[in-house]
Amino acid sequence: MRNLINALVVAALPLALVACTADEGGTEPDPRATGESAAPAGPSSAAPSEPAGAVPTATDDEPSPPVGTPDFGVEPQRNAEFPAPSLAGEDLYAAGVRVAAHQGYDRLVIDFAGAGTPAWAVEYVDAATVPEGEEVIDVGGEHTLRITMQDVSSPENHGQDDLSGPLPVGDAQLVRDVFSTGSFETVKTVYVGVDEEVPFRTFTLTDPSRLVVDVAVPQ
Repeated sequence: MRNLINALVVAALPLALVACTADEGGTEPDPRATGESAAPAGPSSAAPSEPAGAVPTATDDEPSPPVGTPDFGVEPQRNAEFPAPSLAGEDLYAAGVRVAAHQGYDRLVIDFAGAGTPAWAVEYVDAATVPEGEEVIDVGGEHTLRITMQDVSSPENHGQDDLSGPLPVGDAQLVRDVFSTGSFETVKTVYVGVDEEVPFRTFTLTDPSRLVVDVAVPQ
């Protein structure tokens, strides 16, 4: 009889060990079986850093007008230095003209080489003429803006070709033609042909020196 009891005890030992192993967590319970959801992974302790220079800045193609720039209008605009009293420009000269389309306006930029900014006036005129006479210049578009710059030198005085004749209008929306006259004494004139007599605004920028004329595009 004792041998039979010992045999039964020995046979039961493996079953008891298996039960103990399951109770002690040897096998992970399936959370789907209990209706519990697995805990989400915690957020990373290292917050992403803001890249250097992330603050947007105005580009050379579309700078912000300086504080105090008059709003768009159709009346003549000029700065306080116009007309220039001495007309004795020596260092400053027009080095290039470019036109590009922006949201709500076409922008014409006259780039200058040398120091300072010009005396300027911008206004609508009945016809485009050369500064030294009454010869009429054929400028495309239904209306003409005249940009007059004073106290500027001729590029030829600095070994550069004078900026004159018809110039490209890029991807302009309203500007149809741009014509630059040759330098006359210390005066430079640029005519802008547009399809409509629309409001415009004018301002200067420095570093480098630029004269900017924005021509509003009707929406």
